[in-house]
Amino acid sequence: MTQLPTTHSVDVEQAMESLNYEEMQALAELYVGWAFNEENIDADWRTKLIQWASDYEAIANFCGSDWKATSALPGEMMGFMARMALGR
Repeated sequence: MTQLPTTHSVDVEQAMESLNYEEMQALAELYVGWAFNEENIDADWRTKLIQWASDYEAIANFCGSDWKATSALPGEMMGFMARMALGR
């Protein structure tokens, strides 16, 4: 069995269950955007945002571009944020 990617704080299995590849990439881009463009974020929050972005990007890359969530729930917050970022 292939070993799951190591992350800073994102639950890999939960992300894989609830997010498609493009949604994970959208979250990564969203967090990077916030980290580098929001002026009212302190260094600790900036670091957390970059870590979350790195986590989602690593999970997306592990899953591959054809990945579809295995059990996405309509009200799940990360999915909601990703779909908003994708304009859905």
